Amino acid sequence: MLAGLLVVVSACGSSGAPAATTTSTTAVPAATAAVQRWLGHLAAHDDDGAFADLAPRSRGAVGDVDNYRRGSGRFSPTYVRFAAPDTKVGPPLSVAADLMAMTMQRPGDDGPMAAAVPVRLVNGTWFVDPILDVGSYAATPDDGSDVSSQPTLTVELFDPGTTARVWFDDTAAEATSPTTFRPRTPLPSGWHVATLVLQRGDDVVAHTVRLNVTSA
Repeated sequence: MLAGLLVVVSACGSSGAPAATTTSTTAVPAATAAVQRWLGHLAAHDDDGAFADLAPRSRGAVGDVDNYRRGSGRFSPTYVRFAAPDTKVGPPLSVAADLMAMTMQRPGDDGPMAAAVPVRLVNGTWFVDPILDVGSYAATPDDGSDVSSQPTLTVELFDPGTTARVWFDDTAAEATSPTTFRPRTPLPSGWHVATLVLQRGDDVVAHTVRLNVTSA
């Protein structure tokens, strides 16, 4: 296990330097609106609306709306805090033509609060896709760590079928190996958010790591 473990999860990732994907200008507001609509349903405790906001794979992982209602109390707190007016949603991180990761941030007492959610295009409509399984993983440095201006983020993948990509803020990282990533240029002092996108087949998970640059 890596030192300074950030997280090990199972349930709710490409090696090298993947080819760039493009996001149309019309997709950006539509995907952002999908996230904002979902956050509104979470904040209103509208389980039917929040379930309808899910992409088909996430709905399938839950089973049906009754199962979602029974489990929403465990799921919603992760994201409902980002329904506040001071939340910044995006910009979207383009994973594929039909898949983005959307990072959410709002001010916190000890650096920004942050989370990320996959957003998937299905038959012309964007849906959030947050309830999928890519196997267990771990990442270092820890969330909230003080780092240099060019930190290395290491992802440990416990399933060999899972791959990882990383962005520092809204810029794709340089992959120095399939599981180690660095910013392409030095980060300025202050707080930054690294977004991990983990994929296993058609399943995807998005996760954030907050990093505070305190030295060159």
